[in-house]
Amino acid sequence: MDKKEKLLQIFIEEAHEIIEDLDRLTMELEEDEENVSVLVNDIFRGVHTLKGSANSFGYERLGEYVHYWEDLLVMFRDFPPLSFKSSIDLFFDSVSVIREMLDIEINKTQGYPEIYEQTLSQIKHKLDKQENLEQEVSLNENSVQIKEEVHFDLTYKIAPINDLEIQSITHEEKEELSKSLETYSSFYNVVLTFDDDLYFRGHNQQISINLLSDIGTVLKSYWSFEALDTLDEYNNEHNYIKYISLYLMTNETPVDMEEIFEFSADEHEVKIRKFSSDEVSDICSLKNEVKEQDILEEKNKVKVEDKSTLTEISTPQKSEVKKQSFIRIESSKIDELFNSVGEMVIAQSYIENSEVIQESNNVSLKKNINSLSKSTKRVQDQVMSLRMVAVKDTFLKMKRIARDVSKKTGKEFDFIIRGEETEIDKTMVDALSDPLLHLIRNAIDHGLESSQEREALGKNIGTVTLEAYHRGNNVVIEISDNGKGIDSNAILEKAISRGLVTEPHHLEESEIINFIFDPGFSMAKEISDISGRGVGLDVVKNSIDKLKGKIDIKTTLGEGSSFKIILPLTLAIIDGMIISISDEIFILPTLSVVESFSPDMSQVSSVQGKEEFINFRGDVLPIVHLNRYLDIDGDEKKDQDSVFICMEHERGKFILRVDAILGRQQVVVKSMGKFLNFVKEIVGGAILGDGKIALILNIEQLRDRLDI
Repeated sequence: MDKKEKLLQIFIEEAHEIIEDLDRLTMELEEDEENVSVLVNDIFRGVHTLKGSANSFGYERLGEYVHYWEDLLVMFRDFPPLSFKSSIDLFFDSVSVIREMLDIEINKTQGYPEIYEQTLSQIKHKLDKQENLEQEVSLNENSVQIKEEVHFDLTYKIAPINDLEIQSITHEEKEELSKSLETYSSFYNVVLTFDDDLYFRGHNQQISINLLSDIGTVLKSYWSFEALDTLDEYNNEHNYIKYISLYLMTNETPVDMEEIFEFSADEHEVKIRKFSSDEVSDICSLKNEVKEQDILEEKNKVKVEDKSTLTEISTPQKSEVKKQSFIRIESSKIDELFNSVGEMVIAQSYIENSEVIQESNNVSLKKNINSLSKSTKRVQDQVMSLRMVAVKDTFLKMKRIARDVSKKTGKEFDFIIRGEETEIDKTMVDALSDPLLHLIRNAIDHGLESSQEREALGKNIGTVTLEAYHRGNNVVIEISDNGKGIDSNAILEKAISRGLVTEPHHLEESEIINFIFDPGFSMAKEISDISGRGVGLDVVKNSIDKLKGKIDIKTTLGEGSSFKIILPLTLAIIDGMIISISDEIFILPTLSVVESFSPDMSQVSSVQGKEEFINFRGDVLPIVHLNRYLDIDGDEKKDQDSVFICMEHERGKFILRVDAILGRQQVVVKSMGKFLNFVKEIVGGAILGDGKIALILNIEQLRDRLDI
């Protein structure tokens, strides 16, 4: 990958981040009326950065669109009387257009997003000054007079006269200015206030200085720097030069001057003042001079006013608190690092469990091996944390989805998010967007009643809740609503009509409800752009199956439904309990293990000679014989010689019967390959310390066995 491709990749990543931020900020803008100016300015900053970057890479269609939206944001930012409420839907649509337009530009395809022209026309319409003034300005009791006098303030492009800078012009410079009037027709003050992202947009201060030097003579310049970071914290992509004031003699007109900066800077970064002939004469005749050092000192002072006194204090020193710094790393490199750490864990385990080490009486050697084990565990935990990311960003995307579906269906409801800081493996987060999107659409479109229906039923406003939390060694993501619930009878009728059921009387309610995951199965009476094609929940099930997870549905007719996506915390490394069954070795995730014990057979009872239960600490728990469940050949140990393991599960504890517990070990989870993905009882394999291969059991499937 050459330098240009790397820069393009960085732009694409940052552009997607900016677009997600625009979505979030627009949502906040709709909900938070107290911080409108702050939020509008934050949105403007994102759009402004995106515009500069898009133009730098030749994405003209994207650059044109964000340019007009930026102008609209400037209007709202610099003219507060305008109401943004009528434009909030346009803001959301604009974010959608930008997202689609970015993909079109990246893929180098022709055309525009579907609502591109529509939204662009709306933006241009709102930029019409008279139209906005007539429709959106809030007038007070003197409204007639205000309407006649109020105009958009365009003076933001004109630099104010800086008396201190003018007075610092030396006698020699004044003489040069007087003589230059014979050669140059105009004298300007150009003030440049560049943003932090100047270098990222492909520009720098020198470009602007060179452009001005080409058209005239710079009489004097003033530069102001931010407090520089320490060398360790210095960011070469950050612009520390915040203010440049240039006094230029030239023959260019004001319009020509503005055109010079059309591509090297943005409008709000440039202010230009052309001095009149009288002002030039006044400058040349000034006798008092201010030293440049005085100007610097003045710029670095802050005036503080008290009730009784007015004092001046110096700008406070930079805080000693160290800033957080971040670096961008390709996810593939993290994966490579993780695989290497996984191999290191296997090697460390192999050394620790080798016969030579076990039989050695060398205390120093065993101490060093123990130290190696601890260090390996620390490295493993740190690398694991690199893969763990909060589900917050994914949840915020769903908030936008919920808003859009609400607009299309006309249903009003509260969308509640909980547990957005819950962390999960990044590879799983990336795969969750589609399942969550379909489940939330279904909760709103199929689950919730209309406002009129809820009112007739005496129900309060509807709610859709998206929640994440940890449970044992799993992460649970729950989508629930307080709507109409799922009618299992209606589903059964539909399943019979589709030929999916032959003996309906033998089906449990949970089995009937699971028909909704069948490809093409839909309860919608008519097809819309939201649902009705019968593909949504099929996509959900396939996606969750690939993540070795499962979906648990609970519903009460007339009260609502809950869809729980249950996923392993990570697909990478787990703590495992190694067990044996008829000379076969398996691994149980230890986070699901409560305790193990030798059974008291007097506490074991059976039902019809088949299912077995044990009275354990006052609870009657079902027993799963793993050798029977996994259909393993071989002699089974007698009950009194076997080991019972109590397992924790959301639907209740249960007992696993195994032949022996061989130990505990951290293992790297290896995929079983696409040919064995259909084996639900196994979540993966692992290489043990002695080099043997063991299969990792799926606790969810073991618990489901009890429901059959």
